[in-house]
Amino acid sequence: GVCHTFGHGLVIHPCENDSPELIQRLRELLDSSRMDGLILTPPMTENQELLDFLVSSGTPYVLISPLDNSQSELSVSVDDSVITQQAIQSLIDFGHRRIGFITGVRKRSGSEMRLLGYQQALEKNNISYDESLVVEGNFTFGSGVVAAQELLRHENPPTAIFASNDYMAAGVMKAALQLRISIPHELSLCGFDDTPVAGYMSPGLTTIRHPLERLASHAGELLIRQLKKHTQPFEAETLKSELILRGSTGPVNNKTD
Repeated sequence: GVCHTFGHGLVIHPCENDSPELIQRLRELLDSSRMDGLILTPPMTENQELLDFLVSSGTPYVLISPLDNSQSELSVSVDDSVITQQAIQSLIDFGHRRIGFITGVRKRSGSEMRLLGYQQALEKNNISYDESLVVEGNFTFGSGVVAAQELLRHENPPTAIFASNDYMAAGVMKAALQLRISIPHELSLCGFDDTPVAGYMSPGLTTIRHPLERLASHAGELLIRQLKKHTQPFEAETLKSELILRGSTGPVNNKTD
């Protein structure tokens, strides 16, 4: 909508962030099209070689990225640590104190910020951080299954699990079904992203919703300001995400705590 308003078209071009040909493909794309600028999303936002190329080629760009200490002024962000802390707090308010956490790929800032929010919520509530309750995933359904099996077979298993995206949360639900663990009566489960699958799961998945339309709109406005060469300084923007409560979370079952 924003691009159209200002007379620009929008082209969505999928890229593999770890492809060795990424820079060359981007150079060819810039040479072969009338592309005025780029909006980058994770994990492309953390590819320093790519960002250096865009700067050296004079290509305007905006990042849609998790908020972290290296945030660029040419970015629109959400604070994953704050909203994750809120989600973990909701589990603690339900009485859960052993809360498993499935991270995403650890080298990505979004994964680290979500883990930070988990740690902050525990600290705020005087709950000791237990490394054995933190398992790394890779944002896929399969990694969620494997991580959940490890957590649920723990000698003192968690009564709640936070998965760093909805696909891994779906994997947790599959593992719980295999182990005949009832959600939410024996295990509460929270995901992240509010993908369409979250509402179709049974029970519905408690998760975190990013303001995607506003993120895209703000990023478009910021890019167009660059293209029009506005002289006023750019300011990074941080938008608020929302905790969506559904049926997969509930009070701790003291018989299993």
